[in-house]
Amino acid sequence: SLSKLQLKTGDLDPRLFSRLRHLQKLDLSDNLLDKFPNSLALPDLRVLNCNNNKLEDVTALKQFPLLEELTYENNVHLTFNDDYKVIFLLENLRLLNGKDITKLANHVRRFNSRKLTSKVTAHWEKFFRDQLPENHTAEQVRSIKEKFLESAQANIVCGPNSLSEFTRWRVKMIAEEFLSSSLGLQLNTDPEPQEEVEESEEEDTEHPGEATVDAQVAAFPSALQVTVKSSKRKRNNSKSGSGNKRSKSQANTKEEAVVTPRKSKHIQPADRGAEKPGAGQWSCYLDPNLLTSSFHLSDPVVSSSRTVATCGGESVCLIDCETGMVLKKYKVAAEEFFSVAWTTLTMVNSDSRKRSHNILAAAGRRGIVKLIHVASDFCYGEIKAHKKPIATICFSPAQETHLFTASYDKHIALWDIGIPDSDYNFKASQLLLLEAPSVPLRIALVPTCLEQYLLAGCESGCCTWNIKLDKDKKSR
Repeated sequence: SLSKLQLKTGDLDPRLFSRLRHLQKLDLSDNLLDKFPNSLALPDLRVLNCNNNKLEDVTALKQFPLLEELTYENNVHLTFNDDYKVIFLLENLRLLNGKDITKLANHVRRFNSRKLTSKVTAHWEKFFRDQLPENHTAEQVRSIKEKFLESAQANIVCGPNSLSEFTRWRVKMIAEEFLSSSLGLQLNTDPEPQEEVEESEEEDTEHPGEATVDAQVAAFPSALQVTVKSSKRKRNNSKSGSGNKRSKSQANTKEEAVVTPRKSKHIQPADRGAEKPGAGQWSCYLDPNLLTSSFHLSDPVVSSSRTVATCGGESVCLIDCETGMVLKKYKVAAEEFFSVAWTTLTMVNSDSRKRSHNILAAAGRRGIVKLIHVASDFCYGEIKAHKKPIATICFSPAQETHLFTASYDKHIALWDIGIPDSDYNFKASQLLLLEAPSVPLRIALVPTCLEQYLLAGCESGCCTWNIKLDKDKKSR
């Protein structure tokens, strides 16, 4: 055991571990590791505990091919995308963070592989094949390779948006293999694990959540999907009034879009009585899509989000609309959440690199706003916004740190939630307090002047305020 020794990555000396080639169990929990060295030389390692560290990447764990049990809980930078990477890389892994993943592993290792391979090939043929000269130089190969890999990761979309990081990782892996095997452009990459998929076995690429519910139940329960179909509209051909007269051809050709649920899953407790504040005001909100690459091509699928946050009772859920999976669920005892809202903050990591992260705010009966870092899977802070329940919240599209909270105390507050540092320290401040004639139930910023006017649907009617910040008028 090397637990609780304040070890950093540089303290793991490969020369020392090379003498422990038959070591089967290693405890590195409660240290300060941010990654694993690539050459620890522990070929017989079966059990590894990395809880309570600062790990940011898990791909180096592929050097332990016989690993059967792995735990790395409370590493705030790791997400379930990293879970998928580990499961893909370690074929003998049975337990991950205490959960049996043997069934899920079969799904992960063939997750959209054929579809991604097809898309990678099509992407090369459409955008890059003609850019490579017949008599190319090494520099031209290097340049086209870099552009292709970046473009493929940015534009090839497959599977749920919540697994986009894992998908990009697989796309890069498949693209490198494609360049090496099909075009003879050799790359310095490690081979990926052999995928055992029989040719006769059809992948569930369209709806992986349906065919693999049992395999994924340990991490992701099922949820909701919808589809849109067209159907002919039934009309009353009664001639009782001239206003109802329509031609037969119009009645037979007029169509409308009908939205019907493909799946439905009750994910929130239905125990909110009419006597409770905000009864029936559950909330859902699609997450913002993070697009940062200059190689993003025009694609409506890429530009849309598939993950929705919902709240009700003491829970906040993240649901993938495409696969119907509840990806994450947050619970707060004695709370009753009424509203959720997303924003995207550009944070500075511990290595001084900037990165955009989606932050989810949730509020309800206790008058407290919870701030959740979704990728890191934890609530990093809270704001005691009101003494009475909060009916609804929304972020300003113009200022990513500005959050409006509307409460049953008949006030609407504007907060600056700040940007957390690498240790998730933050400072929130109230910028404005608006008094309403009655309880504000819904709020919205005027699209044409986002920093000028706020509208609120109150119990007694619709109200509007000038919200342009003025140091001398913080209450209105």
